[in-house]
Amino acid sequence: TSLMVILLVSLSTVAGAFAHGITIPAAGWAFVAAVVVGMLLGRWLVPKVPALLLQRGFAIIALAVALLMLVQSANS
Repeated sequence: TSLMVILLVSLSTVAGAFAHGITIPAAGWAFVAAVVVGMLLGRWLVPKVPALLLQRGFAIIALAVALLMLVQSANS
């Protein structure tokens, strides 16, 4: 699946970065931890939530982020 391809590309990129001596700062590790927790929570929650609600929720969040980016770009 596409998520497996994303995982493999990400892991190979991180491995290559580490091989070249790049380190991840504390904020980066916090982001990684948040992603893992979110992924696990999502995997647990998805079977309990109707698909239509998930689709609408995602659409609302995507629209909100797009509007926020539009406003921020207009103010800069």
